[in-house]
Amino acid sequence: MKFLQKGFTLIELMVVVVILAIFAAIAVPSYQAYVKRAHMSQAQQEVQRLAAELERWKSRNFNYQGFDLAVGTVPHYTFDVRDGADFSIKLNEKDGNDLYKASGQSWIIRATVASDQSGMDSYVLSNTGLRCKKQGSSIASDCKGAETW
Repeated sequence: MKFLQKGFTLIELMVVVVILAIFAAIAVPSYQAYVKRAHMSQAQQEVQRLAAELERWKSRNFNYQGFDLAVGTVPHYTFDVRDGADFSIKLNEKDGNDLYKASGQSWIIRATVASDQSGMDSYVLSNTGLRCKKQGSSIASDCKGAETW
């Protein structure tokens, strides 16, 4: 008498599990790298959008003083717009109700990645054409030790 067997053997099931584990071992790191590249691309786009907004601001106000930094949501990044003449001063920084401290004739945008995000770049862009990126959260406003993007 022949018996009709139904179902899977343990070996067949283990072969399928091993194949799925191999696919997961390849797919997960690849997806994580894709997400990091997407976040860095979003940060670059936001820096360029801010640069365009700064130029629109100057065309209406004849300088960059008082620019309102309205940043979109880019995960893991903080954005900062400073006076090009003195990087320690924000373009919209006021001393009480007095005049702005910033000269307002130039600007530097810095997009800094959060310190817990390894393998991601921080970015600097200025109105003079200075453009650089550096891996990690420490990037100088003068682009020393950084590469162009």
